[in-house]
Amino acid sequence: MSSARNNHPQDNYNLKGDYGNSDFDTRHNVSGFLLYDVPNFAKSVPRLGKGWQVNVLILHNSGFPFTAVAGQNISNSFSFNDRANLVGDPFSGIVQPSNVAGNYANGYRWFNPAAFALPAKGSFGNTHRNQFYGPHFNTTDFSIFKNTPITERISAQLRVEFFNLFNQLNLGNPNTSLGAGSSMGLIFGTKNSGIGAGVARNTQLALKIIW
Repeated sequence: MSSARNNHPQDNYNLKGDYGNSDFDTRHNVSGFLLYDVPNFAKSVPRLGKGWQVNVLILHNSGFPFTAVAGQNISNSFSFNDRANLVGDPFSGIVQPSNVAGNYANGYRWFNPAAFALPAKGSFGNTHRNQFYGPHFNTTDFSIFKNTPITERISAQLRVEFFNLFNQLNLGNPNTSLGAGSSMGLIFGTKNSGIGAGVARNTQLALKIIW
């Protein structure tokens, strides 16, 4: 299991049946950071030409795992952790819902729910914990800093930060429950919200006093 509390297996008498990928398993995770101190470009006005800094942060991962669950107490074990049966290829025959010009109000179909079925009553599903993987993640953040000394000990830093500079779409994991009906396999949001890496392109202005 991947967390410290509230973990329980599908079948209490078969703990090996829950051997699987961790919740935070990402097979490919790459990050790179570039920092460039811009040389003084206005030597006659050093307070204007000095102290500029350009930063680029690039992040990529190949997605987080998910489990296909039954969403019902099929096994009568009342663990409410029953998994679904795999009966086909979940990544073939995918049909996207009707969405108008980039408005994904009806969701984005990540896998084909017809590839899964409920187990027989009183039995457990044949899929594994965290057997499948969700969408990958890509973002490029860009920022410009201007450091200006005020006194020998105090300086000001003006920051202009652009998160997800190229406005790349980073979808969250799909609905994974057969109990959700036609919503199974649909994604309704992005990985992150608010301001920061992975959200739609946004800009942040800040002023820091450093001493």
